[in-house]
Amino acid sequence: MASEELDAVAAARRWDWSREETRDFGRRVADVIADYLADLPEGPVFKPVPPEAAGAFASAPLPQTGTPVEAILDEFERTIAAYPFGNGHPRFHAWVNSPPHVVGVMASALAAAMNPSVAGGNHAAVHLEHQVVRWFRELAGFPETSRSLTAAGVMRELERLMTIHGPPGFIRSDNGPEFIADAARGFLAASGVRTLFIEPGSPWQNGFNESFNARLRDELLNLELFATLHEAEVLIANWRNYYNHERPHGALGYGTPAEALEALTDRVKTGTPHQ
Repeated sequence: MASEELDAVAAARRWDWSREETRDFGRRVADVIADYLADLPEGPVFKPVPPEAAGAFASAPLPQTGTPVEAILDEFERTIAAYPFGNGHPRFHAWVNSPPHVVGVMASALAAAMNPSVAGGNHAAVHLEHQVVRWFRELAGFPETSRSLTAAGVMRELERLMTIHGPPGFIRSDNGPEFIADAARGFLAASGVRTLFIEPGSPWQNGFNESFNARLRDELLNLELFATLHEAEVLIANWRNYYNHERPHGALGYGTPAEALEALTDRVKTGTPHQ
């Protein structure tokens, strides 16, 4: 192997970067991002990956040595940035994916630079996560003192919902303590509601809720950067209205949940069996 190749491999294996090296490479990455975002509106909304490029991805052998970061960045510009999904283009109106935003791009870089774990410890990311959870608690209308979903909280919410919609035949849930507590079981039994518990490690037994959780994250939480509490309230309310009244659902015959609820209500009132 030539000395130049050895130097390239050695550089690719380095972990410690000086302040100057980090700045130099960061500036080049910033240049790539700036050019990509600035040039995006001038190109087509969508540019499919040509067959030869897709074939190169599918047939590329496992690398046996490291690759210099400059070469990786060159390859990114040539093979990745050249064929975007299209949601950053101003004429992209086909789906709900939001466009990239400079603040979101830089925020992701800051988060990746720290790369924290929020499983525990007294570092800033833990407190930031608690702050965001508190904000979502306020959005959901939970009391200021609540930090978890307790059996008493479950009963209060179920009582509120049953007052509006009537008691269901049964409730499916996991085996969390808030659902299996004696008080919660007693409340449900007194209300004539049966319980169906999900086996541990079997989320497919609660497919409807798991599907909703995935849609909420994929279609809203992963796509938006909430600058203010009011913005979060508005965007979440807009998405909830879209999900319930506009978005087609394959499981509902490509109708909406609101249409399905109206049809179910009519069947209950008229005693018509479900087809």
